[in-house]
Amino acid sequence: GDADPAFTGTLTGFLAADAVTATYTRTAGETVLGSPYTISATLAPVAVLSNYNITYNTANFTINQLNVTVTADAKSKTYGNLDPALTFVSTPAVGTPLPNGNLINLSGSLTRTTGETVIGGPYAILQGSVANSNYIITYVGANLTITQKNVTITADAKSKVYGNVDPALTFVSAPAVGTALPNGHLISFSGSLTRAAGETVAGSPYAILQNSVTNSNYNISYFGANLSITQRPITINVTSGQTKIHGNTDPLPFIYTVVGSNLASWDEFSGALIRAAGESVGSYAISQGTLSIRNATTLVSAYSNYTVTFNSANFTITQATTSTLLITSAASVRYMDNLTMTAQITPQFNGSPVTGTVEFFIGATSYGTATVVPIPGSLNGSVQAMLIKQVTNLPANYTVLAVFTSTNANYTGSSNSKPLIVLTRTASPYSATGFYTGDGFAWTSGPSTSTATVTMTAVVKDANTPTGDVRGAKVSFYIVNGTTLTLIPSAQNLPVGLIDVTDGSVGAASAIVQLNIGTLNSNSFLIAVKVTGAYTNNPLDALSQTIVTVSKPVTGGFICGGSNIKNINSSGYIKGATNLNTDFQFDIQYNSSGTNPKGKVNIMVRSYYDKFGILDSKLHKYFIKTNAIALLAISNPLATGTFSAKANMEEQLDDGTVVSVESGATFQMVAFQNGCNQQIAITYHRKAGGIWFSSKWNALTAKTDLQAVSAGSKVYVEGGGNCTAPPPLLTKSINTAITNSSTLEVIPETVPFNVKAYPNPAEYQFTLKIEGGSTEKVKVVVQDVMGRIVKHIEKSDGQPIRFGEELKAGVYMAEVRQGQNRIVLKLIKQ
Repeated sequence: GDADPAFTGTLTGFLAADAVTATYTRTAGETVLGSPYTISATLAPVAVLSNYNITYNTANFTINQLNVTVTADAKSKTYGNLDPALTFVSTPAVGTPLPNGNLINLSGSLTRTTGETVIGGPYAILQGSVANSNYIITYVGANLTITQKNVTITADAKSKVYGNVDPALTFVSAPAVGTALPNGHLISFSGSLTRAAGETVAGSPYAILQNSVTNSNYNISYFGANLSITQRPITINVTSGQTKIHGNTDPLPFIYTVVGSNLASWDEFSGALIRAAGESVGSYAISQGTLSIRNATTLVSAYSNYTVTFNSANFTITQATTSTLLITSAASVRYMDNLTMTAQITPQFNGSPVTGTVEFFIGATSYGTATVVPIPGSLNGSVQAMLIKQVTNLPANYTVLAVFTSTNANYTGSSNSKPLIVLTRTASPYSATGFYTGDGFAWTSGPSTSTATVTMTAVVKDANTPTGDVRGAKVSFYIVNGTTLTLIPSAQNLPVGLIDVTDGSVGAASAIVQLNIGTLNSNSFLIAVKVTGAYTNNPLDALSQTIVTVSKPVTGGFICGGSNIKNINSSGYIKGATNLNTDFQFDIQYNSSGTNPKGKVNIMVRSYYDKFGILDSKLHKYFIKTNAIALLAISNPLATGTFSAKANMEEQLDDGTVVSVESGATFQMVAFQNGCNQQIAITYHRKAGGIWFSSKWNALTAKTDLQAVSAGSKVYVEGGGNCTAPPPLLTKSINTAITNSSTLEVIPETVPFNVKAYPNPAEYQFTLKIEGGSTEKVKVVVQDVMGRIVKHIEKSDGQPIRFGEELKAGVYMAEVRQGQNRIVLKLIKQ
C-alpha cells in the first residue's frame, strides 16, 4: 500500500563518454501474492547501446504484507432468531487510502462456531473468510451470545379414578410446541410434567408440577394445574350357593367377587365376610363383617378411596347325614328267644346333639322304637338305641332292620340291616301222659246215633332254656292209621293260648270235633297231636298219640246246680280272684225223646285281670253264658255229669254297660254228686287258644279238677242220691244274680299273711319278708309295666327272698302267692 521506492542500479563498463544512463522500472503489480516483481533497466541513449554487449543483472522488488488488525464486533441474539450480521472493525479501517492510493480492502466474512443453544454460547466469532493476501491480519475475535427465548407453559388440568394409571400430563405452551422460529427451528421441550406425590381421594387435588419439562434455550414461565383423584367404584358380589353340612366348619373365607373395577394393585382386602349366627339347617345372610380395604404397603385404611356396592347372598347349611350300624346279639335265635338289637347312629359331622328314635323290624314286623341316647365318651357325637325283645316271628330267614328317624332337623335319618335266622323250638308235652288232655271218652248223641261230640285239647309246654311263648305254636289233631295221618278237618292249625297269662311256657289248644263209630256200639280212635308253627314235635312218637273211645249212651239224664265256689287255684286269662266267689247256675237235661240235651249255663267270674290277661287293680266281672248244649253225658253210680257247649263271654262295666269279649268258644263243665258230696269243674277255652277260665287248674294233669261247692250251693246229678232232698230244678237261677250283680260281690277274706318289701325304692336289690301264712311253697311272679314277666321265684325254706339286681330302673308289680294267699306289691327300682 506504500508508494514504490526509487529504483537504483549500478552501471559498469560503459564509457563515460557515452554517458550511458539507466532508468529503472519494475513489472506492474501491487499484490504481495504477485511479488517479487522484476526490476528492469532502460538504457539511454539508444544510439550507443549497440556498442555494448550488455549483461543485465536483474533484481526483484518485493511487496511485503501490510499489518492489519481485524477486531470482530461482539453480537447477541434471542434463541431462535436469525444470526445478526457479523461485523468487524479493521485497523486501518477498511477503505482507508494507502500511500499508493489503494484503499484498505478485506474480502470475505466472519463466521462463528457452530451451535444454536443458549447453553452452548457464547459462540466465538471467527475470522471466517475475511482475508487479503496483501495483509498480515491480526484477528481479534469476539463472541455471539444466544439469550433464552421467553415461553409460557400452562399445565392441563387432569382427573382420574383412584388406582388407575395417571393420565398423560400435558401442557399448552406459548408459542405452541412445534411453532417454527425465524431460524427454522421448532419450539420443542424435553422432559415431562409431574405431580405432587399421593394416591388418595382425600389427598387430592394434587398439584401438577413442571418437573423436567425444560429447555435451556427458553426462559419458561410455568403455570401449574391440579390432578383430581375420584373414588374408585367397586361392586362386591357375595358368591351365591355357598353351603356346608351341619356340624362341619364354615368354608372360610366366604367367597366373593369384585366386578366393575378391581382394587388398585397396591391395595388389598383385609378381614372377612361374616354370616348371621346359627348352626341349624337353613339360610343365613352373609354380611360385610370385618371386610375392609387397606394399603398393603403402609397398612392404612384405603376404604375412603372407593365407593363400594355390597350385594349380599345367603349361606346355606344343609342336613348332615347319619349312618346307622345295627348290632344284633346273635345271628340266629329260636322263636321267642330274646334278641338284643342295638343301633349306633353316627352323624356325618358332630354338630348339635343327635336326637330321635330307632324303630326295629324283624321282617315286616315292628318290634317297637327306642329313643337314642348319647354314647358315653364318644368324640364324634354318636348315639345309641337298644331294644331287647323276644322274637315272635315264626321260624324262617329274616332281615333285621333298624330305621333311625331324626327329631333334630339338622340330621337325616338312616337305616341298616343284617340277616337273622329264626329257628323252631322243640315242643314238649306238659305231662308224662303226653300232649293230649282232652276227652278220652265220649258218648254219641243218643243210643241210636253213631256220632259223638268230643272236645279235643292239647297242652303244649316249652321246656327249652330260656323258655319261649307257646302262642307261636299251632296244633292239629289227626286220626292215625298205621303210618298214615288223616287230618281232622275241624281241628287243624288251632291257635295255642296261654293257660296262665303270666307263664308263656304252657298253653293249650282245643276243638270240638265229631267222631263217628258207624254201626259199632263202641270204638277207639288213635289220635295224634302235631305241633307246627314256631314249635315242632314228632306226631308219631308215643307222647304225641292217645286213644279216644266213643260209645253210645244210655237214654236219659238230668243235672242242675247253682250258687258259687270259692276261687282257690283258679287259672286262665281271667282267673278268679283268690278267696272271692265264682257264681254258677246250670240246668241241663235230655229232651223227652232222649235224643238231644237242652238247657242253659250262667257263670259269673270275679277277676283282677283284664280281658288281655293283664293284672290290674280293678275287680272285673265277667259272665259266661250258653244255651246251646252240644253234649251231656251222665255216668253212674258215681253220678258224674259232663257237658260241652259253645259259650259266649261278656264283661259288665261299672256303669252297667255290657261289652262282648268272646263268642262261640268251647265251654266244658263237669258236675259230680254223691249225696252231699257235690263238686263242679268249669273250663272255658279261648278261640285263639289257651284258657279263659279254669275253676281249679291242676298243673300236673293240665286239667280242671273238681272242687266242692260253697256252703248253701247245690249240685244235682241224676243218680247221685239225696242230700236231705234232691231239688228237681233250682227254682232260682243265677240270672237274677247276674242282673243285680252287686249282691254277689264278695270282699276278700282277711288272712294272717303279709309281705314286706325293703328297701323300696331300691338301688340294687329288693328283699321280701314273708310274715304269717303257712309252710307251703311261696311263689313270686314279677311283671314290668307292660305286663311282661321278668322274674319267677319259688322258695319253701321260709327265708327272705332277695332279687332285683338284674332289673333295670323302673316300676314293677310283684305277685306273692302262698297257697290261697295272694298279695300284690308295687316295687320301684332306681
